[in-house]
Parts: sequence; structure tokens; C-alpha cells
Amino acid sequence: MSKKLFSLGILLLFSAQVLLSQVSTKVEPQDEKKTTEEQNVNPVSKPIETKKPAVTQPAPAPKPTDFYELYKSSQVSDRRKAIDNIGRKRDSKDAQILIDALSDSDSGVKVSAIDSLGLMREQLAADKIILALKDKEPQVRQSACVALGYIGDSK
Repeated sequence: MSKKLFSLGILLLFSAQVLLSQVSTKVEPQDEKKTTEEQNVNPVSKPIETKKPAVTQPAPAPKPTDFYELYKSSQVSDRRKAIDNIGRKRDSKDAQILIDALSDSDSGVKVSAIDSLGLMREQLAADKIILALKDKEPQVRQSACVALGYIGDSK
């Protein structure tokens, strides 16, 4: 098996060397004088104009208070975005919101909340995260295992 791998490695190195030698281009000096036909070609009177994309300002970042309102949205994508951003702050004052998000109907919201609580090592959330080990979604169960490892609860 190792002979085959060695042979394959040699073959790959050789192929790469061949490809690199084909790709590299040499700059050749231009002819001393252009032919009379080339000299008589009329240049384009106007250079070709290329349109530059309009410069736009990035959308303003939402205010932190907007995420709390966004979490109350009926749209799953809004709730996920809100929990992601609230969790990124890693502020223990937001732990209760993240714990409440563990009851959300969307597994993505739950995973985001569990991940954030685990990274915050939030002991208050340990019991709720233990309940998430029985969730029907494997991503939720996996996140719960990892979060409990971070929290280090002896339960």
C-alpha cells in the first residue's frame, strides 16, 4: 500500500511540475519595428469606457436593542439572527433571553442559543441544556453535548 502511495505522490509531483512549466510564460521582446500595416492602423478615437459600480455605503449595523425586538419576530430567520447577535455579546445579562430561546420551535434558534450559553459557561442554563439532549433534532443534541462540556456541570 505504501508503494502505491509513494508512486502516486511522485506522479502528482511530476504532473504539478509539468503544469507549472506550461503555465509560466516568458516575456519576449517585441519586434524591432512594426510592419507598415501595423503602423497604419488607426487607433480608436475614444477609449472604451467601462462602467464603475456605484459606491454604496454598507447598511448600518442594527442597534443592540433591535435584536431584542427582532427576537420577538414571527420570522424564523429574524429570530436566528437576533439570537446569534445576542449570543455574540457573551453578556451574562442576556442569559435569560438565550435560555428562553431554548424553547423556540426552530432548531437553528435552539442551536445558536445552546452554543452561546455553552461558550458563556452559563451554569443557570445547565438544566435546560440537559433537556435539549432529548430533542428530536441531532444538531440540537450535539450542541447540547458540547455546551455541557464547556459548562462542566456535574449533573
